[in-house]
This record gives sequence, structure tokens and C-alpha cells, in this order.
Amino acid sequence: MTKSLNDPVCRFKIVFQLLAFLRRQGKFDEAEAIQVSVFRLNEMAFGEDHPNTVACMSNLAGIWLEKGNFHNALTVQRGVVSIMSRTLGLEHVMTLDAKQNLAVILFQLGQFEEAEKLEHELRSTRSKHLGADHLDTLTSMANLATIFLRQGRLEEAETLGKEVVEMRNRVRGSHHLDTFIAMSNLGLVYQESGQFNSAEDIQSLVLQRSRAVLGGMHPATLKNMSNLALTYWHQNKLLEAEELGLKTIEGRRQVLGAEHPDTLTSVANLALVYRDLGRPNEAISLEEDVLDQSRKTLGNGHPDTLLSMTNLAIGYEAANAWEKAEQLLEEAYETSKRIYGEEDTRRMESLGNLAAIYAKQRKIGKLEMLGI
Repeated sequence: MTKSLNDPVCRFKIVFQLLAFLRRQGKFDEAEAIQVSVFRLNEMAFGEDHPNTVACMSNLAGIWLEKGNFHNALTVQRGVVSIMSRTLGLEHVMTLDAKQNLAVILFQLGQFEEAEKLEHELRSTRSKHLGADHLDTLTSMANLATIFLRQGRLEEAETLGKEVVEMRNRVRGSHHLDTFIAMSNLGLVYQESGQFNSAEDIQSLVLQRSRAVLGGMHPATLKNMSNLALTYWHQNKLLEAEELGLKTIEGRRQVLGAEHPDTLTSVANLALVYRDLGRPNEAISLEEDVLDQSRKTLGNGHPDTLLSMTNLAIGYEAANAWEKAEQLLEEAYETSKRIYGEEDTRRMESLGNLAAIYAKQRKIGKLEMLGI
């Protein structure tokens, strides 16, 4: 018997189908407005712990994650994990999924240590209950490899990344989105470790397959374009990097929006190309926009924001704007020291950058204040 639209369960499912459609279309603002309204209605009608309310919270966190609103996503997702842990149990499959989403948000915020701890826990639990080849277990492995990459643990990232690609190919097939993502992530490991030819080979292959299967404007395809453009820059293929970088920015602005962190990454990468092409004013203009938006979207302490500070400071230095460069590097150093602590590698990198600009200006007193 067909259920009536007056049935609450039926209406709830229809709303969620609509939200899923809007998210696939990249209409995140519309999806957010609807989800906020539905969440408030369910919270008033059923209470915070009701499955419908929790589903709304989880969906809203996902929308905010896609929009790059990571801080709000984190707050809501922590609530989801807390409620599910209490009502369903720590090892219930829905609780594990909620923890997975929390780990992704933590990663986006640069909180790698907490994200890694969660992913290790998820990998162990899923392997025990679901098996080593289960898709959810593979997801935890893939996320761990990405965390290792961001932490600079390149050998661990490459070993685990190769394992994930092999298992994805076997379980999902060579032309599945999950396999594309695994290959793309391994390409980034090659890129970071200076294996640029290997990076170009795998990134070119996955881009070709992604365009054929998903289309040129799919977020995964755009990510592959961005990664390959950066590899071209590393290889000093500057014209190829510029052409592909501009296409990536255009696509990401259309699909994700101009303020999305992924769009900002593409803009920052294009600035690197312009600098090496001898177009410093264009590079500085782009880097200033990226830093301004990163401060608003991610916060001053996010690794991407600190990287934006450093990149802009390098641009200022190249333009002989020493005072501006120095101020930015001082801010990056103080911020990294406050947030990450004295022994963190990010603090040490900021210290090295600041010491270098003091040395170039022969500011011996300031070098001595740094203990150098």
C-alpha cells in the first residue's frame, strides 16, 4: 500500500531526498535553509535524542562541511557523536559513521592529531567487525594516509596509500569514484616527496578516467585538475600549470563557490605560477584575496591560513615590501606558537621563515630575541 504524504515518516524521507538532490547539484545554500527549518521542527516535536532530529543534525553538519563552514560543522557533529554513543552504543555502525564524519571535519580544521586518533580507532573496530576489505575499513585507511601526508609522514603515507589503491581497484574496480580518490591521494604523496613524474603519470590517468565517468565539472574531477596543475608547477611547466589552474578555478567557483576552501587552494596555486612567470603584482593580488578569505572561513590558526600568510610574505619580499612581509611572518610565528606549541613542526617552520627575513635585513637584535 502506498503511504500518504500526510504520513510523517513519508514526508521526512521526501525532504531528505530533496536535500540529497540539492547537495548533488551543489545548491548548498538552499539545502542549508531547508535543513535548518526541518531540524528545528523535529527538535521541537520529538526532542534532541530522537532519530529524526539526530539525522537532521548529521545532515546539517554535512552541508556545512561541503560549504567549508567547518567550525559550525564540528560543533554539530560532536553533538551527533555524543547522542549516538549514548543511545546506540560506541560500536554501533551509525555511531562509527558519525565518528568518521567527525574525523573528516577535524582534518579540514587542521586538527590532525585528534583526527588520526579517531581514524585508528575506526580502522581497528571496523576491521574487527566488518573485515579488512570492507568499504568502511578502506575509508578509514584512506583517511589515515591523507592525515600522514598532511603531517609530513611521507613514507607511511605512500605505503598505506599504495595499499588503499590496490584494495580499491580490487573491491570497487578501476573506474569507481573511490578508486579515483585513492589514486589522486597517492599522486599527492608522490608530489610532496618530489616524485613528480610518478605524480604526473597517476594524476593524468585519474583525470582522464574521472572526466569520462563523472564529467568535467564533478568536484572529484576538479580536484584532480587542481592536483595536476600543481604538479606541472613543480615541474616548471608553467604555461600548462596556468591553463589548467584557470580552468580549475572557473569550475570550482561555479560548483563550490568563490569562498570555498578548495577554490581558495586553486587560486593560491595559480599565484605561485604567476610569481614564477614574472607577474608578481598579479600573484600578490591573488594571495591577498586568499589570505583574507582564509581568515574568515578557516580562522587564523588553520594550517592553510598560515601557509597563505607565508606565501603572501614571500610575494611581498620579492616586491621589496619588507615591512609587510615581516609583519605577516611575525604573525604566523606567534599564531603557530600559541596554537601548536613550542615543539610542533609548524611552529619550527614559522620560526625559520621569520629568522630568514630578519637575516636578509641584517636585523641582528631581532634574531637574538628569537634565540638565534
